[in-house]
Amino acid sequence: MFMPALHRWRQLAALLSLAAITACTPPPQQRLLNDTANTSLLPAHRDFALASAQLYEASQRFCQAPDQAGLDASRERWRHSAVAWSALQFKGFGPLTSDNQSWKIQFWPDKKNLVARKLEALLTGEEVIDRELIAKRSVVIQGLSALEYLLFDAKAGQLAMYQGEPSRRCAALTAIAAHQQQLSEQLHRDWLPEHGNYIATFTRPGADNPHYPDHQQAIASIVESLVAGAELIKRDKLERPLGLASDAGHQQRYLLEWWRSAFSREAIIGNLNAMQRLYLADQRYGLDDFLRGHQHAALADQIIAAFEQAIAAAQAVEGSLFEAAGNPAQQAALDNLYTASQQLVTLLKNPLPEALGITLSFNGADGD
Repeated sequence: MFMPALHRWRQLAALLSLAAITACTPPPQQRLLNDTANTSLLPAHRDFALASAQLYEASQRFCQAPDQAGLDASRERWRHSAVAWSALQFKGFGPLTSDNQSWKIQFWPDKKNLVARKLEALLTGEEVIDRELIAKRSVVIQGLSALEYLLFDAKAGQLAMYQGEPSRRCAALTAIAAHQQQLSEQLHRDWLPEHGNYIATFTRPGADNPHYPDHQQAIASIVESLVAGAELIKRDKLERPLGLASDAGHQQRYLLEWWRSAFSREAIIGNLNAMQRLYLADQRYGLDDFLRGHQHAALADQIIAAFEQAIAAAQAVEGSLFEAAGNPAQQAALDNLYTASQQLVTLLKNPLPEALGITLSFNGADGD
């Protein structure tokens, strides 16, 4: 009598435990939003804020006693910031989209060389250059684009330009870096639960949520950001500056992103890695798992393979894109990268929204 009763109690305990686990596990749509926010969106904002703070600190140390080591350290911190920015650059929702925030971080493409022209005008002026002045001025002289000019330009970014008399160039460097540090920190705080709490806005859709009335709208914002990122790479980072499409005409290499720092290829790799993390929720419950749960396992794997192919194609380009574009031996590698970006755009823009029952809120800026 005792053993059967004990067995029944164990069965009941197991059933109760399973019920508790099931009750605590959010439904797939909610799980997707939670994991994506906590493994991709929030860390990307945190990393950019940290990289910006480190760049500001490096610029301060450099300007206290300008030498080559300090300039090299500032340049390296700029590269870290550019990679961190590449994880946010394509995200088309949240605090980043308000008040021209992305333009304040990066003014590109700069078709009229406005960054150089406006910065040199500032440097030859008489106003005291500080963070407050930079904040009031045009977005052209704010953020990473302006810092790239001051740190990497073939003339304006050389050590001799910072030595000698008290340097307005150093004042501009530290003021712009301070402005970006403050902006990036605010963007991070806007997501944090104890501050702006946009993470709650994103992860708690509902009728009283002005941005996401339902889960489908929030999921659509993830998909649209992936599409935007893939199109940004294909169209603005490859096709237009390098003339890779049959109807794109001649090369315009000075429209490449980060051409002064020779960092265009690395920025594309940064975009692709961040987009892949967004898609996978960094190996937790991401869009790939959501697709599998809706009988689209083949598509989930196709998209993973497309990301891997695009990343490998970008890594296969030797040197900077600026140099590769002028090297016939690199043409095949550039073509492969462009083809891989096209394939990624096609998968993210067509079968992915269809499988999820999502209608994109834009038609695609590249006309595909």
